[in-house]
Amino acid sequence: MQPVMGPGQIEQASVALVLTDCGKRKRKQMKIITEVKAIEASIKSIQTRGKSLAKDIHIVAVSCLAHIEKHGDITLLNRLVTALPSGWRSNAVKAWGEAFGKVNWDNKAKAFVYDKNKKTDLEGAIEISPEDFKPEPEYKPMDLAADIVKLVKKASERVGSDNDNVPAELLKKLQELVA
Repeated sequence: MQPVMGPGQIEQASVALVLTDCGKRKRKQMKIITEVKAIEASIKSIQTRGKSLAKDIHIVAVSCLAHIEKHGDITLLNRLVTALPSGWRSNAVKAWGEAFGKVNWDNKAKAFVYDKNKKTDLEGAIEISPEDFKPEPEYKPMDLAADIVKLVKKASERVGSDNDNVPAELLKKLQELVA
């Protein structure tokens, strides 16, 4: 793994990264942008392309819902979700699709399934984009003590459950830890 670089090293403008993919190591070259104006121009480009992509996704998603309403065919909406770039908020598209279309998301199948009992709301779907329908949650830094307290509370409610593995002795130690 590369050591953390200082300002002088970044000026070299090229960094080799070691990535792991299922235990295999790969090298990736990346050109680092060093000029402030070039970084600012790249940020502006990302903003513009992001807005354009979000608009395109909204138009295609509404079109998929109209196609589902007309033909009962969910394949295009499933292809849209599969085509979303990595890191794009696909859960927002899933929630939006369920709210406005005759579909439900099946976590096991990792796909939408048709639901003839639901109603399609194209007007509502046009009014709000998937990204605005389900905004990204606010970043919450880890609070170890608070997270342990929540875990202990949840575990206390489920100790003795046939479906859960909550050893009483381990729970007792956790309770002592946060007491």
